[in-house]
Amino acid sequence: MPDINRSADLTEYLTERDSRLRKIERQLAVPRRAYSDVTTSQTTAFTGLGGVALTTPDRISVVTTARSIVHFYVEVTIANTGVNSSNVFLYDETDVSSRQILSYTGVGPVTRASVPGSTTGVDPNATFGGFVSSIVTVAGQRDYSLRYSVVAGTGTFSNRKLYAWIQPF
Repeated sequence: MPDINRSADLTEYLTERDSRLRKIERQLAVPRRAYSDVTTSQTTAFTGLGGVALTTPDRISVVTTARSIVHFYVEVTIANTGVNSSNVFLYDETDVSSRQILSYTGVGPVTRASVPGSTTGVDPNATFGGFVSSIVTVAGQRDYSLRYSVVAGTGTFSNRKLYAWIQPF
């Protein structure tokens, strides 16, 4: 505690302390975690780049500070009637300049992440998944979603999980 010798010193100390407490309250009041957990199987035959949302979309919203790391966990059970080439994309719907964060195909700023021991889509009903992080430098609400596409045939996606948690720094 600083030396307080006059009322101006006390006022300055209390103002600074109050400001710090308000900042902490703001950080605690915003949602720092979000999840989407869709168990039903849904399909797509979409073959374009970037993928499409399925009938029940995997979409979450979180609020970040001006400097945050967003940690994601993605998991999807995949089957394909074609060449077992189904694609999963994690998108930042808020930032159109760098929308794609993760791609099962290894395209984009982050390559494929897989759960240790998973077959990552090579066998029917394989589980693709893993952790990935993204740095955010703008405060506010951010929306993230999973998108899906196939190289050939029809892809079936089930047990879809998208979890996110924010770490301000």
